[in-house]
Amino acid sequence: MARAWRRIFQCDMAIDLDSKLDTQRGILQAYIDEAQLTIPVLPAVAIEMLRMYKDPDANARAMADLIQKDQSLVGSVVRVCNSAAYGGVRPITSLQLAIARLGIRLLGRIAVSHIVRGKVFTAHAHEQEMAAIWKHAQLAALLASELAGVCGMESEEAFLCGLLHSVGKPTVYQAIEDLKSRRAIDLTMAMEIALAEEFHRRVGFLVAEAWTLPLVVRWSCLYFETPDEAPPEATRIVAVVHLATRLAHAFLDNESPGDLLASPALTTLGLTPGRFQALIDDAETFIQKAVDMGR
Repeated sequence: MARAWRRIFQCDMAIDLDSKLDTQRGILQAYIDEAQLTIPVLPAVAIEMLRMYKDPDANARAMADLIQKDQSLVGSVVRVCNSAAYGGVRPITSLQLAIARLGIRLLGRIAVSHIVRGKVFTAHAHEQEMAAIWKHAQLAALLASELAGVCGMESEEAFLCGLLHSVGKPTVYQAIEDLKSRRAIDLTMAMEIALAEEFHRRVGFLVAEAWTLPLVVRWSCLYFETPDEAPPEATRIVAVVHLATRLAHAFLDNESPGDLLASPALTTLGLTPGRFQALIDDAETFIQKAVDMGR
């Protein structure tokens, strides 16, 4: 009898929680619809770095001059240059030497990652979630770049799409904290995480739009979990980001990504299961590179 009552109580409690979540979901939805979101403002150096990173004609001198304006960024570049994945025989002590070792493309990746991490992937009272989200984003970016290269696509564009696919999450968490401070909602941490998962794709599109990022970045934010819904012009890049994010989750959670070998996204990209398996087999290398890039 006691067990029966416990089951009834647990069922009623679940219904109450679902009803409460529905109410809070409606409040958050209205908050977004009424354009009350606080979109992170990128500093001038970040805007210029994103522009330069996308510019195929960018040169090392111009990028170095821009990086020199931010000493924490200089330090980050040098640390990555001396890390296990990117280091050489001799330690690097200056930005000029780092550029010579890394090259302009890798230098741009490190700089963009550093800026975005420090200025965007932060949310009060959600530091642990932000750290996990960022770790996944960096790994997804590297995997997306590799996948794109294999498929004959622009690897730097894919890196940026992978890096920013979850850029809406910090803004959603910040919106939740704002609503909590107004006593408009009352949520458990599990509910907050559920709402962030539900709303971050749409919010990510709005953030990328506010920053005037390329359409492919915006579409990746919105459709990376449902690549079959992406516009025709973004089908391939969204398929890349979809596979990269799923693969990153599998690597970080120590789960088998074998089910991805049957993903329709491979067909979209014309990618053979054997070539995709090669990326799976190289998991440790990608994880190490992501860790080192985040130094």
